[in-house]
Amino acid sequence: MASFFFGRPFCVRRQLSIGVPLLAKLTLTDLTSSYRSNTALNANQALIEAAVENTLSRDGTAPNAMAASLDMGTNRVINQTDPVNAQDGATKNYVDTQVINTNAASADIGAITHADSTVIVSDGTNWVGETGATARTSLGLTIGANVQAWDAQLDDLASLSVADGNFVVGDGTNWVVESGTTLRASIGFSAIPDTEFKLADNGDATKLGAFQLSGVTTGNTRTLTWPDFDGTISTVGGTETLTNKTLTSPTINAGALSGTFSGNPAFSGNPTYTGVPDFSGSSDLQAVINSLGIKRVYAAAHGLAPGATSAVNRAAIVSALAEAVAEGAVLDMSSSGVCSVDGPAIQITATCSIVGDPLTTIKLADNQDDHMFEINGSGITVIITGLKCDGNGANQGAGQFSNYRIIAADHVLIKDTYSTAFKYADIFCDPTGVIKSVRVIGTDHVATYGAYFSTGDSSNYVNYQELIGGYWYDFSTEAVDFNGDNHPFVNMNVSAKRFQTSGPKALNDEGFDLGGVKGGTIAISADCDQQSRTGVRLKEGCENLVCDISVRNTIVSALTNLISTDITTDWDVTDTGVSDGGGNQLTWDGSQTGTATAIMDTVALSSSDYYLVDITVTGRTAGSFKAACGSTQTTSQSDNGRFLFIVQNSGGSTNFSIEGDVDFDGTIDLDNVTLYAYGGAAVFLGGITNSLIRATVQDCWAGLGITTIGSAPSGCTIDLRCSGYTHTAVHSDALVDYCDLSINANGASTVAAVMIDRWRRGRFQGLITEGGGSGTEKVLLFSGDRTTVGPFNFGSGSATGNIKIGDGTDSGGDRVVDTVLADSRGYRMHNWGTASITSDGSGEFTITHGVRRTPTFATLSLVGDNVNGVDVVSISSSTITGRIKDASGADVTSTAADILWEAKAVREIGA
Repeated sequence: MASFFFGRPFCVRRQLSIGVPLLAKLTLTDLTSSYRSNTALNANQALIEAAVENTLSRDGTAPNAMAASLDMGTNRVINQTDPVNAQDGATKNYVDTQVINTNAASADIGAITHADSTVIVSDGTNWVGETGATARTSLGLTIGANVQAWDAQLDDLASLSVADGNFVVGDGTNWVVESGTTLRASIGFSAIPDTEFKLADNGDATKLGAFQLSGVTTGNTRTLTWPDFDGTISTVGGTETLTNKTLTSPTINAGALSGTFSGNPAFSGNPTYTGVPDFSGSSDLQAVINSLGIKRVYAAAHGLAPGATSAVNRAAIVSALAEAVAEGAVLDMSSSGVCSVDGPAIQITATCSIVGDPLTTIKLADNQDDHMFEINGSGITVIITGLKCDGNGANQGAGQFSNYRIIAADHVLIKDTYSTAFKYADIFCDPTGVIKSVRVIGTDHVATYGAYFSTGDSSNYVNYQELIGGYWYDFSTEAVDFNGDNHPFVNMNVSAKRFQTSGPKALNDEGFDLGGVKGGTIAISADCDQQSRTGVRLKEGCENLVCDISVRNTIVSALTNLISTDITTDWDVTDTGVSDGGGNQLTWDGSQTGTATAIMDTVALSSSDYYLVDITVTGRTAGSFKAACGSTQTTSQSDNGRFLFIVQNSGGSTNFSIEGDVDFDGTIDLDNVTLYAYGGAAVFLGGITNSLIRATVQDCWAGLGITTIGSAPSGCTIDLRCSGYTHTAVHSDALVDYCDLSINANGASTVAAVMIDRWRRGRFQGLITEGGGSGTEKVLLFSGDRTTVGPFNFGSGSATGNIKIGDGTDSGGDRVVDTVLADSRGYRMHNWGTASITSDGSGEFTITHGVRRTPTFATLSLVGDNVNGVDVVSISSSTITGRIKDASGADVTSTAADILWEAKAVREIGA
């Protein structure tokens, strides 16, 4: 705006009012013209001043405020001074000097050419103008390096809806937004491959967790419900501790449980307990579990291992046993292999249970001469099951040791065990302690060096013993051996095979040797496989037994008489008082000054073997005699008659001899003497009383032997079934008292089916269907006292059925007293005596009876065609003479082949 100067300057302070009439009409020409007119100068001046005063405001006060804008046109407001107040107009000088020229940056900016898209940027020194790529570089926005270049798909993103829950997803062409099921389908969220889904630890990204679904059956979906609490995931394969868990009706297979079981848990299968479970609210059940020893201590955890040394293995068993005893647990010996242990014996002195398994064998190390286990604790109970033990007998020394040595215990149970190669016995009951009960059930004992069960002969006291099951074989001595007389009760049910596979096959090396058994049930099956002479022997105080015995294949050998009858070449009879009596007879005449002995020196007897001696003496009036096998002599005999002995040659001399004392006078006909290598008997009885014995015997030398070895039996009922014998079905050299014997025999004896020395106050009877030649007695009783012989049935065929009672001599003794020959029937003849019935063609007959005293009463009867009975004509010292009668009472003039005879109530009265 231009300034006006009228004598003095003034500034326009307020905008001129537009449309003021005076200002609109008053022009500068008018003013100039008025100014130049002197005459009118004062008047014009006043007029102008009045007009300006009314139009331009000098001090901004009314009434001269400008009513319109001041339009300078193309003119400038000049000659202004620089502004002072805030509302003063600025001059060019003021602007140039005070604003622009005082700031170089402003100068730079001022110098910048204005152009479209120009950006003012510092180049580090000045402000410059930049555009395009230069400006972007300065801003750090290089396309492709710092910023994204334009892209149509970015435009897609910019256009997408930002609604809640939307996700940006590629549809193959553009970016789109999806949510809900559409989104889950696009990203495959309903079936993420388990190999692609992993969780990383927030602190260590190398720690990953994954899921594996290979165990899910094809086509199935398995749902896991997340619990509403914090916790740790449990696994199947890991070893973990679960706390405060409630299992409802769980099925746990091969799991390990600990803690408290409440309610009524049901356990199926065979759970293994390594601790003692605590069943809340059921103290009775807990007591039962504790008594069963469910808790287990594993010897393997203490170092028992097949590869460990024998010392380490023994120490492991001892250590584990101590822990098991302390905790009332079962000692588990499972280790899957052969674990060698050294000596001494492992001591069991407290109640415990020990178990093994079929894959583990506890083997005694080489040259360890000791027992494997020694049980010695007063009042203890020991249970051993499933344990396999090897005594390593081939590597032991001379000691006789066992698997289990029992010294003292209340109860011992050995069940389902296996023992081999122990030299003395699988189980040895020592005689020094007190044992109340021993039970052995279902054991196997193979290739042993000793007996299966043994006990001492002293004060050992075993109340109860039970051997049940098992199969044992290959023994060098007995399979079961009860020695002594202190076994109050025994149950036995066992099978065994092959005895005495080494050493002599002697009488007291039986398969089963039972002595001192005071009661119980005995069931034995023994297949000796021709390795033993005796299958079962009951002796030395056995009583009150019920026995069922089966024996097969004891030694079967031909009966060979070892006697040589030629005195001249085979006997030494040089002693004074004994001489050759002629006809193979040895005669002692009583003239000897001491013992007079005849020695058979041409046949050597075997040491430790047994021999059967059968001798008949006649003509004796004084003194006594003995027979001897080697250095073992028989008992002295001071009667005439036939005598039967069983003798063991215990060593020394190998000769058989007969000796008479200083007074002996008598004759022994060597043709009537037999000496057999004794084949033994499948079943031997000696010293057994008040018992029932049922025996089935097949293929043997003798079926039943009754011997004075161990004393004679009494008060027994014996039922014998015997087949395939070569010597006798029954053979006895003892005094049998108060016994009844029933026999069913079929063999090939050339001696007698039944050969008995003395039978008193009893009966023997039965069926004998053996083959053999005629003239051989099938039943032979040397001495009877109040005895019933028969009835016997000898079947049919070519065999004669002879019964012979007495020794055929008349020496004045009492060997046959009150003996009854019951109703016995056979194919041809029964003979009470030494000869058969003879007939003179008129019906007369003679029986030579052989009793020692003259009978005072006898009756005979005949059975057959045209036979009514007999008429006893006379009875002398040695014969019964009579006549055979027909049905009409007339004499029978001839004896038909089918006539059978019987002797009824034939007896001798008198001392």
